[in-house]
Amino acid sequence: MPAQRLTRQSLAALSVPDGKTNFFAWDTEVPGFGVKVSAGGSRRYVVQYRPAGERTAKRLTIGAIDTLTLDEARRQARTLLAKALTGNDPHAEKAAAKKAAAVTLGSVADAYLKHCEARQKPGTGIAPFL
Repeated sequence: MPAQRLTRQSLAALSVPDGKTNFFAWDTEVPGFGVKVSAGGSRRYVVQYRPAGERTAKRLTIGAIDTLTLDEARRQARTLLAKALTGNDPHAEKAAAKKAAAVTLGSVADAYLKHCEARQKPGTGIAPFL
């Protein structure tokens, strides 16, 4: 399907061709912005860009169609594409933020051991678990 200006009506009419697992419809108003329609019925806004100095394009999901309006998704796509043009990598930033936000057992255990160490009487000591 050639690129077209995405509207609410055109989004409702999108369907996956027979024999395919997903389908992309790209917007003409914001190049690199589109919608991914899967055979299972999910529809997500996506942005595709090529980081500076790389040969392959990266694709980043913005959100589901039923949670974001088309105008909000276009606004976010413009922001992400502007970051990519200035040399930043939105995909790497998202992965780093996700990793930083993750609470792991190791980080909780370290915090607990520090808490216990501060409450111990002198000379008791805590045997390391690891």
